[in-house]
Amino acid sequence: MNLIKLSVRRPVLVAMFMSALVGLGIFCYLQLPMELFPDVEFPVVTVVTRYEGAGPEEIEQLITKELEEEISTVEGIKHLNSISQQGLSLVMAEFYLETVEKVFQTYDLPLGKLQYRGRTVNPAAIRRTALMTVEGERDDICAVGQTVAAQDLCSSIRPYMKTHHIQTGVGHYGVFSGRRWNQQIYPRVRDMIHASVR
Repeated sequence: MNLIKLSVRRPVLVAMFMSALVGLGIFCYLQLPMELFPDVEFPVVTVVTRYEGAGPEEIEQLITKELEEEISTVEGIKHLNSISQQGLSLVMAEFYLETVEKVFQTYDLPLGKLQYRGRTVNPAAIRRTALMTVEGERDDICAVGQTVAAQDLCSSIRPYMKTHHIQTGVGHYGVFSGRRWNQQIYPRVRDMIHASVR
């Protein structure tokens, strides 16, 4: 009852108190760290395989289905999609964020702790595969520079078989989807594949 009497007798005091509370609330909201409201885009890995002269049916049977079976066993996959075209297979795997945590936040891969089917993953064992790393300039999942670090981890691949590209104006997910993928990134990936097959 005293609060009601105070509100009636001193309305300006109550209005000032309420304004101060609202102002404090706005100030605290603006001070919240941005990590509490991340713009989350799920990580995607795309495996591109070229097989000259093979039709879509052959690509589907010989390459795409085999890759899907192997990739589907990797821990942390959310969705797996594929496209089989004349001479080309694309398999896209979308991962849960826990996988990103293991690779990009707790650094299990560079520390030699990342496991696959009970065995430690060793990127230095890769020798005869061309490597292209692609990063988005506005990557909000992993910082720019973490993807190119794969080139150092794959130390047995010869330097002329490695290439890196930073795409301007895209985030993590935008690297492998949308207009920039079709017009700017995919042509580079395709050219790298063609060059490595020769």
